[in-house]
Amino acid sequence: MARQLINHILAGTAHVLRDPRVELVLEALYTRAQRAADEKRDAPAEDPDAMGDFGYSLSPTQGELLYLLCRATRARTVVEFCSSEGATAIYLAAALRDNGGGTVIGADSRPDRIRAARNNLADAGLSEYADLRCGEPEEVLADVEGPIDLVSVDGWPELAAPSRARRTMEVLVPRLRSGALVLNDGREPDYLDLVRAADSPLRTTVVDIGLLSVAE
Repeated sequence: MARQLINHILAGTAHVLRDPRVELVLEALYTRAQRAADEKRDAPAEDPDAMGDFGYSLSPTQGELLYLLCRATRARTVVEFCSSEGATAIYLAAALRDNGGGTVIGADSRPDRIRAARNNLADAGLSEYADLRCGEPEEVLADVEGPIDLVSVDGWPELAAPSRARRTMEVLVPRLRSGALVLNDGREPDYLDLVRAADSPLRTTVVDIGLLSVAE
């Protein structure tokens, strides 16, 4: 019988992945990030409203939603940015592995984050399903060949217009297959203008759902 992984940050969500090796990597990543966030919160700050980047760009629940969407759509080519320390890429790579193959192509302009993300993917046993690139996303993703099945957009830490999210999506939109899914967590105003324009090839709404199940 497979060992049941018991943890505290992924508790209640990790059953979707059903992979203790991957879950342990994610647990360590989230634990380090939570510790860093707690230390920043407790320490005096010159700018109390300043945002911190603690190594992950999505919650476990968001990650599992991405996993299920990849499985449901039988995705093979997936793009995500910015990669940070690889949590998003791990969920997506696990889905591609379970779909029978594919590649998640990620980008981040920070060399230290790309190194960490690659190490985390290796520890999770998912390196063969990921291609992480160091550089500005709109530049290093410019040669991605379509059709793209799913895109996960997190343009932070650059939010000022023209936002990183918008600049990069302008490169990727022509390569999306019909029915491709694009998820954006930042809701940058100029990104919204892009995807909701009258001539946009994308249909967009705000997602707030309850339970979602996908059949094997």
